[in-house]
Amino acid sequence: MCWETACIVVSYRSARSLTVVSPGAVAERVNLLKGLCYGRIMSGSALIMYETSSDGITLRAALAGELDLADADEVRDNLAAAAQASTCQFLQVDCSRVTLIDSYALGALISARNTAAATGVRLTLVNPSPPVAKAVQVTGLSAAFGLEAGTR
Repeated sequence: MCWETACIVVSYRSARSLTVVSPGAVAERVNLLKGLCYGRIMSGSALIMYETSSDGITLRAALAGELDLADADEVRDNLAAAAQASTCQFLQVDCSRVTLIDSYALGALISARNTAAATGVRLTLVNPSPPVAKAVQVTGLSAAFGLEAGTR
């Protein structure tokens, strides 16, 4: 049921931004959303989805799209609120589908990390896309986000 709702959200997002989406791209988005509990469309082009691990220790957030000035504050606030509301010890942010990240959005992720840490939740980035990996490496934030230096 959750993933069906998420599919409607993706369709709405595509229609709202007047994006022509190929059937393959729709299938890829559906596969990304399957099994995820809930999602949130940011005001720009980013999408964030959440899933709790079966043991209840880790909350996983999957980010997709472009993370820039248009979405950074909402992403920060959404991740921070998730960390504060969760009973999980870890918040893993999957960045494998992030196509662009600017310095403002990177700062927003650091802010979310700091808020999470203040509530006892460890926020880390996992599966960084090439743009995210490069931004984190260039800024020297690999350790802050729990990434090994040179992580893809």
